This record gives sequence, C-alpha cells and structure tokens, in this order.
Amino acid sequence: MSELNNEVKKSLGENGPFDPARGRKQRKELAAMFSAKLRMVERFMWIHLVILAGLIVFSIQRFLGSTTTKGQIMYLGIFILAMATQVLIKLWYWVVNTKIGVLKEIKQLRLEMAMAERTKPLPGGSDVDASLKDRVTGLHKRERMIWWIGLVAVAVGVSLFFTPGRVVFPRRGFDFAGTQADEWHISGPGDISIYSRISLTRWRWDRSAMVITMPYDNARLESVTYSGTVKELQDSKIVSIPYSNRVLPHRKLTQGKYELELPEKFFYPSFDPLHRTIDVVWSLPLETLEAGEGEKDPKWGPYRVRLGGLIPVNSFVLKVVVEPDCGFEIVGGGTNTETIPFWSFRGDDTYKTVWGSCSLCIQKK
Repeated sequence: MSELNNEVKKSLGENGPFDPARGRKQRKELAAMFSAKLRMVERFMWIHLVILAGLIVFSIQRFLGSTTTKGQIMYLGIFILAMATQVLIKLWYWVVNTKIGVLKEIKQLRLEMAMAERTKPLPGGSDVDASLKDRVTGLHKRERMIWWIGLVAVAVGVSLFFTPGRVVFPRRGFDFAGTQADEWHISGPGDISIYSRISLTRWRWDRSAMVITMPYDNARLESVTYSGTVKELQDSKIVSIPYSNRVLPHRKLTQGKYELELPEKFFYPSFDPLHRTIDVVWSLPLETLEAGEGEKDPKWGPYRVRLGGLIPVNSFVLKVVVEPDCGFEIVGGGTNTETIPFWSFRGDDTYKTVWGSCSLCIQKK
C-alpha cells in the first residue's frame, strides 16, 4: 500500500502532461487495494461475530441450567459483555468501512482532477464517468453466505452441546451430578431413617442407569422414587403436569452400591430441569455412628456422621429430626426437634461425593 500511495503522490506532483493510461492503472490499483483492505476488515468482523455468537448462546444455556445465584450472575455478566462487544465490533466495522470508502474516493478524485487538468478530453465521454466502475467491494456473496452458515452452525452446536443437563463429563469420571439434601430421622435406639433428595442438574442424556453409592457399607436401601414436572401443550396452552413419587426400579451391585433404572421420559426436554428430583430412602443402625475416642466431642453429642453424596453433588445439606418420645434430644443449637449440623455449597462446576464428617448433634436424654 505504501508503494502505491507514494507512486500516486509522485504522479500528482509531477509537472507536464499526464499519462492517462498510467492514471487508469493507478485508479484500478487503488480500488483493488482498498477492496482487499475492506475484505480483511470484514473477515476480522465475522471471526469475532462467530466467536461472540457462540459465547452468547453458551452463557444463555449455562444461565438457564445454573442452580445458584452466583452462577446465574456470572453467566449473565458473560452474556452482557459478549453482547456489548458484539455491538462495538459492528460499530468499529461501520467506522472503518466508511473511512476506507472516503479515502478511496479522495484518492481517485485527485487522480481524476489531475487527468482532467493535464489531458485532453477523451473521445466518447469523460474518463471520470468510467471511474465509477472502479468501486470498492467487500466479500463476495458466496463467502458472506459461508460466514453466515458458520455463525449459525456455531450457535446451534454450542446450543446442543451445552443444553442444561446435557453436558458430557468425559474427563470428570461421572455421568450424573446435582445437589443433595438429607433428613436423618431419629425414632429410637435402633435404625435411623434417612431421606435423601437428589436434584439433578447435570446428566448424560444417553445414559439411563444411574449408580448411587451409600456412605456406609451396611446401609440398606429401602425405596427410590422420582418426581418432576412435565410441560405439555394442551388446547394451545402450555400446562405443567406434576409427576410425584413414581417408583424407580433398582438393583444392588455391590455392598453399599446400587443401580437405578431411570425412565426415558425423565430426560425429555419437556421435563422441567428445575424440578427433576430423586428421593432415596435408606436406613442405618445408630450404633454405626458412635464416635471413636479421638472424635468424641461432648458439646455436640457422642455420634458422628460421615458426609457423602450418593452421586457427585455441589451442594450438601444435613438436617436431623428427632421424633417425639424417641429417647433422644438435640444438642448444640437448633430447636427441640430438629437442627442442621452441616450445609455447604461448592459452586457450579465443583462436584464431589466426599464432604468430610460432622457431629450428629443428638444425645440420649
């Protein structure tokens, strides 16, 4: 570009007759030079638009699939940043496109003025009219169509891959993940009844068998049910149909490990991802929880719980409920009948099954 620019300046600064053929050549070269620059700018814009389109779809999908306020705020911020950047990229392209067009017209106008002043009129009309054919052109329609197809393909691909709940975990070693809330019911000195509610937030849509692992090998699985809400179209209206306490078939794999057979409709897109829960009822002998010598804490009672997710979870809550006339009482806080010894949240993408241990916060009366 600098060589052509210097050549044009040299031509305009020369005295004497002006070579029309040389002027036409320089005019065409100017148009070709600015067209190449415009195509480069437009490709730069399309590359960023494709990337930003994917980022926008990704942030929307993760925002819809997020189960925490922190995660929603983060993905909303990414969405706003991507949208603002997209607007700025388009404004930048508009400014640069206008600048290139104006510079091209000025350069060609100076050449035409020099040709008009120092050459004789050409037979058949002015050469200035012929210069209108030397326009600056951007991308070819075919290439622009390819960019549009690429943008749509990226948006659709990101949408399909990051659909809430359909994220694949090839490197994390698990197919299902979510949150878990436990209620440990103390009804006497015998067995404890535990009600674990799992809310799925991530799953493999091509898997129908989910394996759960008890935190204790001598734990007994009593029942498994699932609940949820399916949205269906009825009489031109979308209605929510609740599914409650539907029994899930299961089988024992090894000691403390079970496989649940999930129904196919559980993974339908119409199944509300915010209301897809599995209730696991299991029991455990209370004597299993007696703390060892180095773990006893009289302030919090003689029992200690091993905290473990039945599947990888990023949120875990332990609630203890003491039934009337069971011979036990709450210690260390809470009400007379219930307390929450432990709760924790690790973030959107931090899932684990081992959460340490804590006191059960009960003692005999």
